[in-house]
Amino acid sequence: TRLPPGVIVTFTSNSSVTITGPSEGAINDALSLLEVRPGKDNGENITVSVIPTAEETNPTEVGQIEVAVPRATNSASFTIPVIPEVDSIPNITIKMNNVTGIEDTEVILG
Repeated sequence: TRLPPGVIVTFTSNSSVTITGPSEGAINDALSLLEVRPGKDNGENITVSVIPTAEETNPTEVGQIEVAVPRATNSASFTIPVIPEVDSIPNITIKMNNVTGIEDTEVILG
C-alpha cells in the first residue's frame, strides 16, 4: 500500500508515529492505512494517544498583522481492548506399564 503524495510518516523509538502531509485529506488517507497490533503473546490492552496539530502556513488575515492562533493542538486518548486467543491446548497421552518408584527419586515412565 502506498502513502498519498506528500505524506511523511516518522516512527520513533518510543512507539510514537508522526504523520505530516500537505492536507487534512492526505493525512486522513494515511491514517486509514495505519494498523495497531499487540505483540506476540501479549494480552495487554493498547492505549492510543492522538495529538493532532494544525499549523497555519500563511498566517495573515485581512486587517490583521497576525493570525490569532497560528498553531492549534488538541489531544485525545482511547484504549483498544485486546482479547488474547488461547493457542490449542495439546492433548498429551502417556502410555504407562506398571511403574513403581521410591519417593523423592527419579522415576522412569517409559
